[in-house]
Amino acid sequence: MDDRCLLYVAPPDRGTIQLEHTVPELLDRGCQIPQAAICQWQQQRWQCLAFANLRRAAEELALGLRAVGLQPRDRIGICLPNGLNWVLADLGSLLAGLVTVPIGPDSIDATTADADLQAIVTDADEGSLPPVPLTIATDTEGLTAASAQSQAAHGRGMPSHTTIESLRQRGRQQYSPQAAADLKQALQPEALATIVYTTGPDGRPRGVMLSHRSLTGNILAAFSTMADLRPERLETALTFLPLHHIFARTFLYGHLGYGHRIYLSSPRRVMQHLRAVEPTIFITVPRLLEKIHERLQPSAPSPQGSPHPLAWLWKLAHRHPRAGWWAGPIVRTAFRRVRLSFGRCLRHLVCGGAPLQPETAVFFANIGLPISQGYGLTESSSVLTYARDRTSSPSSVGRPIPGVEIRLSREREVLAKSLYAMEGYYHRPEATAAAIDRYGWLHTGDLGSFSDDGSLVILGYKKELFKLSTGKYVAPKPIEAALVRSELIDQALVVGPGQKFCSALIFPSLSALAHLAPVGPEPLDQPHLRARYQAVVDRVNDTLPRWSTIKRFSLLLPAPENLPRQQLYERYRADISALYDLVQIA
Repeated sequence: MDDRCLLYVAPPDRGTIQLEHTVPELLDRGCQIPQAAICQWQQQRWQCLAFANLRRAAEELALGLRAVGLQPRDRIGICLPNGLNWVLADLGSLLAGLVTVPIGPDSIDATTADADLQAIVTDADEGSLPPVPLTIATDTEGLTAASAQSQAAHGRGMPSHTTIESLRQRGRQQYSPQAAADLKQALQPEALATIVYTTGPDGRPRGVMLSHRSLTGNILAAFSTMADLRPERLETALTFLPLHHIFARTFLYGHLGYGHRIYLSSPRRVMQHLRAVEPTIFITVPRLLEKIHERLQPSAPSPQGSPHPLAWLWKLAHRHPRAGWWAGPIVRTAFRRVRLSFGRCLRHLVCGGAPLQPETAVFFANIGLPISQGYGLTESSSVLTYARDRTSSPSSVGRPIPGVEIRLSREREVLAKSLYAMEGYYHRPEATAAAIDRYGWLHTGDLGSFSDDGSLVILGYKKELFKLSTGKYVAPKPIEAALVRSELIDQALVVGPGQKFCSALIFPSLSALAHLAPVGPEPLDQPHLRARYQAVVDRVNDTLPRWSTIKRFSLLLPAPENLPRQQLYERYRADISALYDLVQIA
């Protein structure tokens, strides 16, 4: 332990630790709030389902899944968009003792190949899916139907195709309060609940194994630290983030446990729904906030050099702290419409999943929408730290939640010991051993420091992974290796931490360049030369997931010496900023 220092432990009097619950038990708790419901936008209106009805539907589905031959610890994929069917498939499968494997639309093949699924719930065309023993199609109307005619039982053995509604009908035939209670009694908090796939440093998917206890304990600890958030107080939560990501999913479980009224939105409709629903709790990733921030930025000065008439107000909204007692009311009044676009009732604006630009955090705080930032990993069941003090620094991600300890190594890597940590990577013991050392510390791969009050500040990345502002992980090394396989390229540096897309700094091969470009003062700017390199980038992009494709690149000379990634990012800071047209706020 002599290579670790700077220990900070969450104060024991702030929040609670609860490790005795399963996910279905959280729904049982939420059912004690009569007004609690979950709603989905369908057919131009909100269609809502009371928690009690959701629980009954999940119990029927669970009994139906067991009736067709699925057994505890069997893995079932969920390849669905956000909606009531996603929530029902997840809760019903968990209650049946199955292990759910959420699948994003960009990772179907890789995830299903590694997870060895016994079943998959999907609304996709069957021809687009890898072969799985049981395919379960969605039936949107079946979820909200009050009753349905019984269907003839399937034959003995597991069918190859069925629907959610057919499984519910089969479960309905076997339903009794005792049968539902038996399922819950057989489900233990330490049981494996889910395998969530993330990208490894080699670009391959890695399945993070999380138990019921880890998922429920993590979100209950995080919720217990949020000011004025109590189970008996009815809150309204709007979520638009994909539920196959751990951030959105654990918050969903917290909303279920606290009996909140939940509205499931989408990226396309989220701003419209914020104004209509007026939530008290809203979680987001940085990209949404940064898009709003970018759109509000005053246009460039006129050709005569005169500044935009609102430039002074824009600068005032970014001063931290604001200068003068008069500044606050002026800024809040000027940007009142922005604040009201989030509704009039918002009390908790939580941002996580990726780093938030400090100037964006300052702006929203100054206009009256303070952001509570958090930090965590899929490997930690989501939350490790949370900024519950609204006066926290805009670069801070807060202090550890109860049940979590944070250390910094001598290299300043963030190490976490958490009661909610993963069991390991599925079928990857060597990767597990590399991530969690023999003392139980999870090596996050992020670099950090502590502020005076014990809040964590993320400084960069040690691991060969980075996150975009959308929350997506990118493994830069395989992309760089693919680029340098071209004889035109000597070195490549993929960039984009905290940005909305990936870019690259490309260092051409001098020998290839001599044949491609005539000698001149600026040979790298010639259109025909850029076209040749664009063709190389396009070929590499064709092999990559959509979120990690290279959108922009610069050609630079000379190629740098072999340095750590963070040092290269620092050396080429101006070139990287030019790729993203970054605007520095005075």
